[in-house]
Amino acid sequence: MSVQVGYRKQVLLGIIFLIIIFAVSEFALRAYEIFNPPCNYIDNDVFQNETFLTKSIICIDSTNIQYETAPFQKLKPNQHFSTININSDGFRGPELDITDKKYRIFFLGGSSAFGMGSTSDNTTIPSLLEQKFHENDFSNIEIINAGVGGTISFEEKLLAENNLMDFNPELFIIYDGGNDVRYRITDTETLLKQESDYEFKFGDYPFYRTPFVITKILNNLKQQDIESGPTYNYPDFAKTSVESSIKEQVIKNYIDNWKQFCQDSTLNNVKTIIVLQPILGTSETKLFPNDLKIMSAPDVKDELEMLEKISNNLYQLNDSCYATYDLRNVFDNVNKPIFYDQIHVSDFGNELIANKIYENILPKISNDLK
Repeated sequence: MSVQVGYRKQVLLGIIFLIIIFAVSEFALRAYEIFNPPCNYIDNDVFQNETFLTKSIICIDSTNIQYETAPFQKLKPNQHFSTININSDGFRGPELDITDKKYRIFFLGGSSAFGMGSTSDNTTIPSLLEQKFHENDFSNIEIINAGVGGTISFEEKLLAENNLMDFNPELFIIYDGGNDVRYRITDTETLLKQESDYEFKFGDYPFYRTPFVITKILNNLKQQDIESGPTYNYPDFAKTSVESSIKEQVIKNYIDNWKQFCQDSTLNNVKTIIVLQPILGTSETKLFPNDLKIMSAPDVKDELEMLEKISNNLYQLNDSCYATYDLRNVFDNVNKPIFYDQIHVSDFGNELIANKIYENILPKISNDLK
């Protein structure tokens, strides 16, 4: 009998010991993440009014977002962090009810549309745009954030064609251009061959950090040893200038992608508006020390040139798309920090963009709702 009791005590003590080890490691890891956030951008002037804790959480949340990569990149559903919530349909923001009779707008783009660096779901461009409509008695308008970090126009087009039509949208707003000129991907067939099952995965544990760290460590090791991960070789952005042939192909691809999509969506009774986004250097505004450092990269001039040429060719979309707007100069005469890197902006920048889009599209939306 005493032997049996002794054995039970050992098992119980072993379980308690494991729980303590797990709790200590979890606490240590959370503390390490908070005090050593892996994002240099949070030291930018645009976050100067945020607390250290808020900046750390913004960084940690953005680095923990999970994606699906086949057949094209999109967000994994049901992800919930302090500043970012991905609903069960894979969109940032609240759950959708497609049975509601609303004027439904999908807002597409890369991480700028998604709101990377935003302090909450409510300070992204699509959310601020929806709030603007609601403040002005357009309560029936619903704007869904379908932005996905790292995507170019080709991938956004695939997302809309394959995933979004089922939600009965009235309108697509495309807010992009920055990733196309930065990633300058000309071989979209290679992009589609990325493998979706490349990552180790220990499951989804929203309240525990340890499984995520184990996953990251194993994936980092696998990336070093195996060449069969994502197969597209992105250019070394900050070290090279861009060949003229690549520039021309990037511009052509962008215009062709949205021309075809606008034509197809019109056949499905869905309208499309193209909004060319600003990047650092497109507006006549004061440049701060961090801005000047970013602007010194050799390829920035090429990217600004490509974005300008895309702007000059937007007229080619006039017959196919509902409207096109060039927001490259939206920050003219704004004398405070806006960009925290070449593409992403502060909550204040998001608000200026949302206000400008609202101003541009209000007449068309009002006409549609008559």
